[in-house]
Amino acid sequence: MRVLASAPSQCYNFKNVRIGSGGGFVSGIVFNPGKKGLAYARTDIGGAYKLKADGSHGWDPLQDAVTGPIGVIVEVSRVYLFAGLSYYGDPNNASILCSTDYGRTFSKTKLPFKTGGNMPGRGMGERIDSNMNRVLYLGNRSGNGLYKSSDYGATWSKVTMEHPVTDPRIFVGVAEKGTETVYVTEDGGYTWFKLAGQPVGYISHRGVFSPKEKVLYVSYTDGTGPYDGSAGYLQKYNLTDKSWTDISPIRDAFGFGGLAIDLQKPGTLMTWRGAWEWAPWPQKMFFNYDVSSAPWLYDPNSGEEFRKLVGWMIESLTIDPFDLYGTGANIFGSRNALNWDTADANNRNITLESVATGIEETSIQAFLAPPNPVWSTTRDLDYAGNVPSKIVRIGTDGSGSTKQVAIFPRLCYVWRTGSGSVFVSTSDSADFVTSSGVLRGAIIGADRRVDKCFYAASGSAFYASSDGAVTFTQKTAFTTSFSSAAAFEIVAHLSKGSDVWVSSSAGLHDSTDGGNTWTSVSATAGGYPAIFLVGVVDGMQGVYRSDDAGVSWFKINDATKWGGGSPDTIPVSADLRQYGRVSLGMNGRGIFQASPWMEFVGVR
Repeated sequence: MRVLASAPSQCYNFKNVRIGSGGGFVSGIVFNPGKKGLAYARTDIGGAYKLKADGSHGWDPLQDAVTGPIGVIVEVSRVYLFAGLSYYGDPNNASILCSTDYGRTFSKTKLPFKTGGNMPGRGMGERIDSNMNRVLYLGNRSGNGLYKSSDYGATWSKVTMEHPVTDPRIFVGVAEKGTETVYVTEDGGYTWFKLAGQPVGYISHRGVFSPKEKVLYVSYTDGTGPYDGSAGYLQKYNLTDKSWTDISPIRDAFGFGGLAIDLQKPGTLMTWRGAWEWAPWPQKMFFNYDVSSAPWLYDPNSGEEFRKLVGWMIESLTIDPFDLYGTGANIFGSRNALNWDTADANNRNITLESVATGIEETSIQAFLAPPNPVWSTTRDLDYAGNVPSKIVRIGTDGSGSTKQVAIFPRLCYVWRTGSGSVFVSTSDSADFVTSSGVLRGAIIGADRRVDKCFYAASGSAFYASSDGAVTFTQKTAFTTSFSSAAAFEIVAHLSKGSDVWVSSSAGLHDSTDGGNTWTSVSATAGGYPAIFLVGVVDGMQGVYRSDDAGVSWFKINDATKWGGGSPDTIPVSADLRQYGRVSLGMNGRGIFQASPWMEFVGVR
């Protein structure tokens, strides 16, 4: 929504609400080879993180102003991120972000093509490689080829077959099926050729080079991942005799995802079956399981076989000397993986523990979290105004459609899905029936004080119901200035009946008589509760607060917190017990809670 008014800044402190370590896909983990204990993790929608140096296995976020890293490379104090929000929906091209201070600050270089951190194939190895500090190589998707930088990522040029490359030997894997996919140059890029004798059919998914052995290890799968991959194998290529060897523990029964080698013990490697694998396969081997830092990973309602969910979408395995692997939900680690080498089966167990504290990657679509910690997706939540302890949640049926729910304490439940009809149930046991008098796909909301009063909006039309949403009556349009206005959300006053607000593409609108008359944000009301919005004020997108019913606005975020995205996809919930405190649901960074700075330092 847009509000035309000046908006001074106000100092707020933003911090993450800890949901519990992880909650999203960790697509890559990279250790710095030049400094022990220095590691970075990349996620598909939640930005990049740096491992804390205190040994706590905690992580610090690096990208609360931007999202979508799909490649990470580190070199002592330098870290490079290959980032893009979306290949299809984002009008902006991809960028290389470079930091020379361990990720505290970044400079940006725009690239001449797009990328997306949440696209298929986002776990297929690091897209950036380097053998000299100033020289970087960047492998791109969608036919954009190989790019090179010779000045620490400041400028880039496309590598061609005749383009000289600084390093004598470079291996490149291509995401194609039905052909040879591993290429090599032995003369710094003057000539390229496919490695002879390599397997044909599947995609070369991950490649790791063991310098002491002079062996290239490659995992193969029949899909780009991270969701697919039902067949594949493991191969190694020996540079000395130029031979390929199949080393698959089981061939073609599943695709192979993450792949790692132990540089301190040549010939030791780890891999994961299936890029998309829900079953607890390592349970057939030897391990203990510690999820005390993320207890939601343990599902008490499942059978014993599936109680230990050690992850799925295992695209990143890394050996430091201790092991970390990124999954579709978390980062797990082990510091005693050498136990797997012992011949004594009674002492072979290793411990896998959740080590993702600080990584909050859940995609928040609604607040008022239910007590059951194993519900994976909540589309919407509501509470009854007169009985706040009564909460209703709507989940997902896999359709991916937008869903909305509203409740009133006299056992009236209203919901709709996507562009479908509005439905109502008048008791806990009654079936849902179609509400009459309201358009399909309308957004809905409940009055917090008036019995059986519900609201709906579609376009600029506004509807109200006084019989528990069984029937709706069209009221006055909330705006007549925009013929194609789109309503985003309906919010009722916390303590005043019939006082309802609508946010829309045409602005912010308030009615104090249940939708009969409307005013814009220019109206004043002394002592009115604080209003928060995520939108555009005076041409600037941000998070705003108004203390005078929308006459004036304060911008409460800066460029380091919430750097963009569509405002109408970010749920907002004000704290009803503490003035000025607000929570924001982020797409990939969990929940941010923001408080006025004076409250944060202890002044009331």
